[in-house]
Amino acid sequence: MSLQDSKPRKIDRKRPSRQIDDQEDNLQSMQQQQLPRQRQSQLEPYSRPIRKDRFPSSQTGDQQHYLEPTQQQRQRMQLPTLQISMQGDDDQQDNNLQPMQQWQQPTQRERGSSHAQPPYEARRWQHKNSGLSPKDLAVWFVGACCALMWTIVILGGVVVLIVYLVFRPKSPLLDIQSATLNAAYLDTGTLLNADITILANFSNPNRKVHVAFSYVQVDLYFMDTMIATQAVEPFAERPGESALKSLHVIASEVPLPRKAAEEWQRGTSEEGVALEVTGRFRTRSDLGKWLHFTYWLYGHCTIVIGAPPTGVLLSSRCRTKR
Repeated sequence: MSLQDSKPRKIDRKRPSRQIDDQEDNLQSMQQQQLPRQRQSQLEPYSRPIRKDRFPSSQTGDQQHYLEPTQQQRQRMQLPTLQISMQGDDDQQDNNLQPMQQWQQPTQRERGSSHAQPPYEARRWQHKNSGLSPKDLAVWFVGACCALMWTIVILGGVVVLIVYLVFRPKSPLLDIQSATLNAAYLDTGTLLNADITILANFSNPNRKVHVAFSYVQVDLYFMDTMIATQAVEPFAERPGESALKSLHVIASEVPLPRKAAEEWQRGTSEEGVALEVTGRFRTRSDLGKWLHFTYWLYGHCTIVIGAPPTGVLLSSRCRTKR
């Protein structure tokens, strides 16, 4: 063992500080390497799938590879930004890396609200939940009107059917009970003068319906030529009731066609004269106290009267219709 080896070694007092500096440098380099990874991991919860129709895609066989959005497209989508607060010592930087997001994750109460969603998703939600469009509103309005109209028609039909089954209304009838040709002659060959008495019967065949005649007009025809007319005063009938009305008809110098004049001459001398009695009536039927309806009736009778002065009713045939 030499004397040089036996000399005591000098202690390097600066060595510990150099080791500390090296450790700090290594720590800073590791932090710089880990920082991009942490940022990427913090962005993962806020990432969302890229829509197929927003960005172009390239197809390879059965697989589709969607291209990443550009920076301008990311700005349009308004992706959340990160704000990193660097506070405290270098050893605490990892704990202070907190993302400051523009929107928050929706809670259970706020789920379904547009304020708890990102702007792009909020616009989609508002578009889907903005209510009916004007076209849809018009369709719904037309459908509601049609449904209301059909409801009214069905209810009206049901009411009419019930009323018909309960009351079974029938039209009043016109009948000729008797007719007398008191006098008749032709002046200058074609001018007719006649005196006729007709007893008309207006009957109400209903059992529960009251009938009222507000307007009654009776006309007398011979071979399509009106020779006289007569009006009857208004009257009313109870259910099952009949009313006899006497009509005194006078024809004064009524011009007849030559063929009609010859037929009148032949009828009054041999087998009788055929006349037509027509009537027009404005009738009101009362179904109880609150339900009334008014309608027109038309009566038509064909009668044959014998020769004057004792010409009586030989035959009669009548019908009444609306």
